[in-house]
Amino acid sequence: MPGSPDSDPFRELQREMGRLLDALPGLQAWRIGHPFPAMNLMETADRYIITAELPGQESAGIELSVAGQSLTVRGERPSSPIRDDAYRRKERLTGAWSRTYNFPTRFDPERISAVLTRGVLVIELPKVEDVRVRRISVTMASE
Repeated sequence: MPGSPDSDPFRELQREMGRLLDALPGLQAWRIGHPFPAMNLMETADRYIITAELPGQESAGIELSVAGQSLTVRGERPSSPIRDDAYRRKERLTGAWSRTYNFPTRFDPERISAVLTRGVLVIELPKVEDVRVRRISVTMASE
């Protein structure tokens, strides 16, 4: 039917271009952004805190490893049971991902904690005692 949204040649071209980009895994990651989940890294006086958005992820599918002053977080987003050609648009990536952080100061690998709550992973890396910021009070000398 002329004038209907389905007969718009530009909309059809856009739909076909989206399907083409979705079919090419390398371009899909480029088009969407990063192949790993969104993560934030914060630093306080006594620890580093990483938060990661992992909707639908199970804790058993997340792996943390430490090597020197680096922490690597790995996981795998589960595939959908729906066939790829059934999607009109597919923006959520599936498959394995990995992210490595290198820290400028030492943290205690024995005291790292990681908790997954409602799709948000919180990793806390306590700093080693000798690199924590300490305030030193200054006193007046008696004359």
